[in-house]
Amino acid sequence: MFFFKFNLDEIELVFRAMYSLLGIQHVKDYPSEQVAKDIMKKLDTSNDGRITRDEFIDVLMKDGIYRNMINPFH
Repeated sequence: MFFFKFNLDEIELVFRAMYSLLGIQHVKDYPSEQVAKDIMKKLDTSNDGRITRDEFIDVLMKDGIYRNMINPFH
């Protein structure tokens, strides 16, 4: 079984990559750093500074806003 945990820096890298893939260069209103912080606050339900697979899935299943952020082409 594969386990993963992501920290704030890793989450920010993911969103920077997503912005790049979508052709978004500068987001003044909601930069990737702030997105990462907000995601960490919401997803890190154990408050250990890392997001587990279970935390990730649990929140995305319950919250459409975060699900849409992860999958903008739904």
